[in-house]
Amino acid sequence: MNQEAEATAVAIKTGSYIGSTISIGSALTLSDVGIIFGILTAALTFGLNVWWVRQKAKQSIMHELREIEEHEARMKQMGDDTRKQSGRVSPKLAALLGAGVLGIAGSMITLLESGNNRPVVAYQDIVGVWTICDGITQGVKKGMTVTQDKCDEMLYAEIKKFDAGLSKCMRKDAPVNVHAAVLSFAWNVGVKNACDSTLMKKINAGDYVGGCNELSRWTKAGGKHVQGLANRREYERKICLGWPR
Repeated sequence: MNQEAEATAVAIKTGSYIGSTISIGSALTLSDVGIIFGILTAALTFGLNVWWVRQKAKQSIMHELREIEEHEARMKQMGDDTRKQSGRVSPKLAALLGAGVLGIAGSMITLLESGNNRPVVAYQDIVGVWTICDGITQGVKKGMTVTQDKCDEMLYAEIKKFDAGLSKCMRKDAPVNVHAAVLSFAWNVGVKNACDSTLMKKINAGDYVGGCNELSRWTKAGGKHVQGLANRREYERKICLGWPR
């Protein structure tokens, strides 16, 4: 077949298709067109819904992954802090406190209260209270001097009293890290203030994240913001949020 004949055949076929389409179109009523349009619209809507659901699922997965990464980062920070602190607590005090809540809280308290410079001579804190060792104030007077061993004994005795006080207002099944962080907090602000706080209400309601985040609000002394307290609260908050979620 020559080129002219092929071209003629193509033209005939094309004309036939167009004619068929026109015939079908002319045979459709407005009702038929509406039905077809509705079907096409429904198909498009379904496709968009599937795409939207997939996008939301993808966002949810990404959010979960970010939470996992943040949690792992918090746990790593806690591990680093614990390793740094291990050299600050005497073997005697470590043996007294043990490895549970008291051990974690004791390490936090010695780090936050005195670090490497534990004062064995009484001094006045930021609001004028006579203090010694690791933030101990009970029975402390001007001119009082003690040994490091005595500081260990005083800390152990006092931390047990504080924990006993907390046990009267805090749920018994709180995670260890939450319990330890709240104990460190109570050591600083007093058991009554800790028990009466919104922080405690949230923890007792099982809202551990909300309770831990309340720590960030306790940054004032004498009615004024104190950056040292803000730093302490952030450390306590990180420990508090470190429990597996």
